[in-house]
Amino acid sequence: MLSRTALSRGAQLAARRQGSAQLRGYAAAAGSSVPTSFAYETTDVAGVKVATRDSRGPTTKLAIVAKAGTRYEPAPGLTVGLEEFAFKNTASRTALRIVREAELLGGQLAAYHTREALVIEAKFLREDIPYFTELLAEVISQTKYTSESPSSYRV
Repeated sequence: MLSRTALSRGAQLAARRQGSAQLRGYAAAAGSSVPTSFAYETTDVAGVKVATRDSRGPTTKLAIVAKAGTRYEPAPGLTVGLEEFAFKNTASRTALRIVREAELLGGQLAAYHTREALVIEAKFLREDIPYFTELLAEVISQTKYTSESPSSYRV
């Protein structure tokens, strides 16, 4: 086994050799040569901020980002509970139906949270945007919070 000092001396020598062989400057800020395809258009629709970007590819992603991360939760575990109940039962669809329909359309559903936000998203083929828009709207506005076991769900 190598000692710590032997490793650190070797690393220092390698860094010196690399530094003398190739001098590198500091990173520069991106100029106007950045492609505009990564720019988002933002609008305000009925008090909701909407950011859009058209990538012109065969697939797209639709995400709802709510300012409901762990930083803002009024009770411990609330954000995790909301995340876990995403894509479960809604007023008109069961969890099984949601998953089956999304898979048949080739979509991927995901829910996760950060310290700042709760994110509910779907990735899918571009032509299926009406279905997934309706699904995400239903998930965020009509989720049923039940204590039923999965075996009692009906399709």
